[in-house]
Amino acid sequence: MLSRASPPPRSRPSRYARRLLARACLGAWLLAGPAAYGDEFDTLQIGFRTWLTLDSNLFRQAAGSAAPGVMEDRLTSSELSLSLSHSLGRQGLRLSTTLVDHKYETNTYLDHQAKNYRAEWDWVLGSQLHGVLLLERAEALSSFSSFAIGNLRNIQTVDTKQALAELDVFGGWSVVGGLTETTLKNSANNFTLDADALVLTPELGLRYRFPSGTTITLLHRSSDGEYTSRAAPDLVLLLDTGYGETEDSLTVNWPVTGKSTVNARIAQVERQYDNVAERNYDGTRLQIDYALQATPKITVNVAYRQDVVPYTDTRGSYYLARTLGLSPLWQITPKLALRLNLSRERREYRGAAPGGSLRPEETVTLRGLTMDWAPLNMIRLSATHQRESRDSPNAAESYDANVSQISANLRF
Repeated sequence: MLSRASPPPRSRPSRYARRLLARACLGAWLLAGPAAYGDEFDTLQIGFRTWLTLDSNLFRQAAGSAAPGVMEDRLTSSELSLSLSHSLGRQGLRLSTTLVDHKYETNTYLDHQAKNYRAEWDWVLGSQLHGVLLLERAEALSSFSSFAIGNLRNIQTVDTKQALAELDVFGGWSVVGGLTETTLKNSANNFTLDADALVLTPELGLRYRFPSGTTITLLHRSSDGEYTSRAAPDLVLLLDTGYGETEDSLTVNWPVTGKSTVNARIAQVERQYDNVAERNYDGTRLQIDYALQATPKITVNVAYRQDVVPYTDTRGSYYLARTLGLSPLWQITPKLALRLNLSRERREYRGAAPGGSLRPEETVTLRGLTMDWAPLNMIRLSATHQRESRDSPNAAESYDANVSQISANLRF
């Protein structure tokens, strides 16, 4: 057992009391909004989508790797969706649910069904108070490119409950606030890289709207996270039972001209774990998006991201990701469009490394081309080809993958 000085754990009764109060407020908020208004739905839409994916390196392994499983595989997916929407004055309700069936030709043990839903209520009370209530569930197979998990089958389920509000005070000033509860569950046991968790995040801030349409938002978030699958901290592998995280951000949404917009966000984040101070970190998050309508048929989007991403591994506690992306769109005809997607991400691993050394820096590059054709309003056909590469000083962690996909989408 390693001996190390750690801060005393945060008070459990205090944490549970805060969570009980927060969840009670969130539940009352979610129930009160939809109960205040009722009417028949305006729009009912049914959709069916099917797509075929050919992946040359399903498990994102290095060339010549002896990892188990067949690298190349064919995935057939089918999706049935139902959506309902209704507007009543300034109120708006949107409901959607999807059932997705994924079947692999060779690695059949990865077959799974995803049941997803989303319920969103845009509510307004009086002339000054408005907001959004949200319930959402998303199920998906863990990404083999994001996690070094070999050929492990892990289905992640993320449940989100959110209540946001904005109170217009005077002039262009408003007070914004809300509460979000996020629950993450894994089908695989002991998935330490992204362990089962319950996170409560209250937020509070100020927003100013200029007459030109530009908005500036200053926001403070304070998250309380608990790893629900861990009964006690592991002081050897430095795996904790919970953490607290704060984030202070400044967001600017600027419609520069009628043909270009800039969305930018900068945030300072700090995470402190309950028992394992070695994994504590802080850093700066930065996001800049620029969209330009270059011609009536060509739109160009440029994006830059700097993110601080938790990554609980034996070779680091988090990584700093710097990503540059370019995605031009050419609307060849009203029914035919061509999209190019390019991105390059540099990952620098930092923090405590129980294994003795940090994971080396690496670069992930994506290059993709998509053709969309909508012969009728209710039908859309797409074809995509993407090449994904990861370059690392460790050859065993470098890979190349070619992914081709064709899809058909029908809505009525």
